[in-house]
Amino acid sequence: MAHRQAYSNSDILENTFASLERRLNLSITYYDVAGLCSDEHGAPLLSPLRQSHRKASVCGIGYDRPRCLAHCRGEVLRRASLSELPFTHICWKGIEEVAVPLWWHGTFMGLLLAGSWQGQAPPESQLNRKEFERVYSELDVLREAVSDDIHAILSAAGKGMLARLDELAQGLPDERPTSRTEIVRRFLRYQLAQDCSLEALARVLHLSPSRTSHVVRDLFGKPFRDLVRAERMQRAKTLLLSSDLTVREIASRVGVESEYHFSRLFKADCGQPPGSYRRMNQNV
Repeated sequence: MAHRQAYSNSDILENTFASLERRLNLSITYYDVAGLCSDEHGAPLLSPLRQSHRKASVCGIGYDRPRCLAHCRGEVLRRASLSELPFTHICWKGIEEVAVPLWWHGTFMGLLLAGSWQGQAPPESQLNRKEFERVYSELDVLREAVSDDIHAILSAAGKGMLARLDELAQGLPDERPTSRTEIVRRFLRYQLAQDCSLEALARVLHLSPSRTSHVVRDLFGKPFRDLVRAERMQRAKTLLLSSDLTVREIASRVGVESEYHFSRLFKADCGQPPGSYRRMNQNV
């Protein structure tokens, strides 16, 4: 039953995005920054293609991984992480997109990107690419009224998606956690890549660190460090299967500074290195 429900939730999310793409006549990409677009078992709810610009023909032509990642997963994500307000941006190819940051409980969760439009004349380096120039010339110019409408629609859709993910994280209706249990789960969910220490949780619970340690063990049957590790590994699996982030980037997203240390933790937990896990399990 649980797997049928997870499949249904996956269909609902993907079909929602596909419907929006048809209605708005544009491509929508979602960057799952927090790695939380998964069901209660950690299975990704969106396909890897949903998190890649290369599914859009104009972005796939002349794809330059270092430059594209530096702009979209670097510059644009940094801007989105500093404000909840939607914005437009023009990439190094001269393509304009609408960007909608998604925040939940004060945490930057992800980014919706919609497009594409003509932003400026293609750079000289692209003018020799006849296919790109042809596709680019067929793009519309983004009007302010259209941009405002897309901002509103995607903001609403994104918040609805995050609310649904939040419900999934709490388990089935007959398994609603106690208030203190829910606080711990939410803390792990939203603080994993930030200050996810026992001392930080103690401040949230208004308890001493030693008392917090006992409370966590009583509630979950395991020490706090084991809870953190399990959450990190589940989050990492989701990101490995649903994104093209590097292992180093995933390690940072789940709160592990060292890529080497992260790889050791992952292999100890899953029996294989992160790269092998991705190759064997990713359905592209």
